[in-house]
Amino acid sequence: MDHIRPLLLGSLYLFLGLAALDALAAAIRHKGRSGKEALANFAIYAISKGWRDYVTRGLELAVLFGAYALAPAKLPNTAWAFALTLLAADFVYYWKHRSEHGVRVLWAYHSVHHSSDEYNLTTAFRLPWFGSILGLIFYVPMVLAGFHPVAVLLTRQLVLLYQFWIHTEAVGKLGWFDRVLNSPSNHRVHHGSNQVYLDKNHAGILMLWDRLFGTYQPELAAEPVRYGLTHPIGTQNPLLVNLHEPLAIVRDVRQAATLADAFGYVLRGPGWKPAPAAPLRTHVGPSMLAR
Repeated sequence: MDHIRPLLLGSLYLFLGLAALDALAAAIRHKGRSGKEALANFAIYAISKGWRDYVTRGLELAVLFGAYALAPAKLPNTAWAFALTLLAADFVYYWKHRSEHGVRVLWAYHSVHHSSDEYNLTTAFRLPWFGSILGLIFYVPMVLAGFHPVAVLLTRQLVLLYQFWIHTEAVGKLGWFDRVLNSPSNHRVHHGSNQVYLDKNHAGILMLWDRLFGTYQPELAAEPVRYGLTHPIGTQNPLLVNLHEPLAIVRDVRQAATLADAFGYVLRGPGWKPAPAAPLRTHVGPSMLAR
């Protein structure tokens, strides 16, 4: 592990430097944009990384190794098994990511990543503080199926690391590459708040999953991407960015008229509202009209 840490640290510094350069290039391209969003992204990441390093990583290992002990069979420690783990992790990531857009309690943390109306490499660092523990439940079936917990966590991280470079406007459409692998064009669509782009392109690495399950959408020349949330939160404060949607859920649950409505605000999709009550019908008979 000692020889891996300098490599990981060097990679982080490289990513941070590239992100800063891309944010500067974006500011030049779009004239009026400021660096506030980029600074907010870095601040959010710094707290997120500290939280993961010192709190959630140990919990993740405990949960996954506990589940692994229950696995009836275990994959061998071979290259083909690692390749299969990576493929499975990419598949699980697709469904995790799709669920984060379809279940509001999961959207509560994932919306942090989508809350900026700017899009550059610093956006890749805009990671929620409280998401990894809730998201871990999607990977428990992998270890129950015999995938080693360390391999699961490593391949999950590889799927996330791959997505760093696709958070940019500096790279245009890439032809066949866009049809096979996740790319800047595909991921710009995913970050779009345009109606045609909502809840599309959930892939981590392979676009195969979006194509198989009906969520693929190419970037359209006639529909420039508008980044951010459909209802912008209007702040770069890292605390408010992370707490905005959880507090909105609490507010909606408190005003729910029924228990079913309260569960709906938590478990249904973002933007869900209970159906309005049907108006009372009154029947006016001939005897009433005669009065």
